[in-house]
Amino acid sequence: MLVKLGRRDERAGDAGLSEGADSGYTLVELIVSMSILAFLIAIFMAAITQEYKNTVRTQAVSTSADETLRTMNRLDHTIRYAGAVNRPVEVGTNWYLEYQTTATLNGAQPVCTQWKFDSTADTVAYRTWTVTGGAVTPTPFITTSTHVVNNPATQQPFTFLPADPVYTKQRVVVWLIVQNSRGNGAQIQSTFTALNTSTATVTNPDLDSNGVSDTQVCQEAGRP
Repeated sequence: MLVKLGRRDERAGDAGLSEGADSGYTLVELIVSMSILAFLIAIFMAAITQEYKNTVRTQAVSTSADETLRTMNRLDHTIRYAGAVNRPVEVGTNWYLEYQTTATLNGAQPVCTQWKFDSTADTVAYRTWTVTGGAVTPTPFITTSTHVVNNPATQQPFTFLPADPVYTKQRVVVWLIVQNSRGNGAQIQSTFTALNTSTATVTNPDLDSNGVSDTQVCQEAGRP
């Protein structure tokens, strides 16, 4: 009896083991598992996509800011030595800013710098020439900022502040809005002071209030 019962228990155990091993997963369990996996993948991909967008946005803003700062640095290194600054002038839809750097040591002649905001090309560039009293040969325009999207009618890039009894030096406010094709960018505004100017500077008066200096400097090369 003991031997036979042992055999029946052994067979029953084997049968139970075989039945449990072959049971597998039900269709409902498989669908639920796949749904959870798909949900987790969707969350992961959304996080990756957002991180990519943030990286692109950061790079775009950084590039735009670098370009704008390059323009500002050039202005800062030159306009401070100007002996006369013209009031900015709009020609068509382009804006121009000119200033004449005071003569330096050893009899060097004054130098004119002309900045141009081209609203068609969305660029800011500058060129220079030496004041000789006759014909001049300006350098080619050097672009310092691209993707400049100021509206020339309402977002003037250059604003002139005349010298007066309170602020005795001429100043220029430069405001640039730089934006790439994705709509990301930067806005930078800075004020520059021409240290060699005064209320007596020839470009300071605008008696007819037309927004143009009554006497202008740096007109030898025109405004192309």
